[in-house]
Formats: sequence, C-alpha cells, structure tokens
Amino acid sequence: MTAAASPAQATTAESDVGSKTYCPEDGAVHTWRDLLSAVEAAAGRRALRISTPRWAFNAAALASEAFGFAARRAVSLTLDKVHEMAQPHWVCSSEDLRRDLGWSPAVDIREGARLTADWYRRERWI
Repeated sequence: MTAAASPAQATTAESDVGSKTYCPEDGAVHTWRDLLSAVEAAAGRRALRISTPRWAFNAAALASEAFGFAARRAVSLTLDKVHEMAQPHWVCSSEDLRRDLGWSPAVDIREGARLTADWYRRERWI
C-alpha cells in the first residue's frame, strides 16, 4: 500500500494494514455539544434533549438483544453499546491513519455533518 492510499482503498484493497482500526478526525478537540451543534445545523432543526436514566437504556438494550437472539439478527443497541455511550470522554487520533495511509482530513466536523445529512436526504433516510 502506498503512502498516498486513501482510507477507502484500505477497506477494499489488499494491504499490509492488517486488522488495524483507524479513527478519522479533523484535528480539533470537540465536545458532545460541538457534535450536537454540528448535527443540528446540518439537519436544520434543534434536537430534542431528554435526560434519560441509564437503567432505561440498559432495559432497551436487553430488549434489543433478546429480539436479535430470537430473530437471529444483529442489532445495533446492545449492553456493550450502552456502556460505550455512557463514557464521559472519547478520545481518538488519526495519527496512525495519517502515517500509514498518508491521509489528512478534507472537511471539519460541521462540513462533515452537512455532507452526511445531504447524503441521508438524497437516499431518503431523513
């Protein structure tokens, strides 16, 4: 794999990246509020903020997992996902992605949210 390879190439081409997991990020530090603000701006509407106790998410995850087991289907909401969502801080770095594949971000968080929302609209998902 050449130094100028893209992340898309890393997912489709035979390469020596092995089983590495890469975290694309725009080089800035963002809070959950920054992310929510970017998504709200891209969607053109304000999000409904509801304080929900952790036990409610756990119950929903258990129900989701039970459904997945009965239907023999993968589900998105699991107890592991609830644990992940409950973390006060997430830290990711694109250092490996930049070094291994020569990648650099083309858009910031707000533009990325806008492009994502535009795609969802084109595909009629929202």
